Amino acid sequence: MIGSNITIYTEEEALPADSAMNEVNLSLHGANRFLERDIPLEAVEGVRHLMPLLNDKPLKFRYKGVLVVARRVNGSPRIITAWKLPLPL
Repeated sequence: MIGSNITIYTEEEALPADSAMNEVNLSLHGANRFLERDIPLEAVEGVRHLMPLLNDKPLKFRYKGVLVVARRVNGSPRIITAWKLPLPL
């Protein structure tokens, strides 16, 4: 089983060229959202599933009750922001 790596970079920092393909990065805002809003780490799994669709334009999608905005930066996926969706009544 491949382990998960979560790395926090600011927008100005570049990723190392030899970064692993299973690595998902968080923008500073995205990291804050995960910490302050109790965003489940399953959102990272959703980004991995949609990696082939990511490019330099932000992509908004839902995954397991979380709305995620992500894009590809220097070849690696980066979560820009995320928030929990309200539970249906």
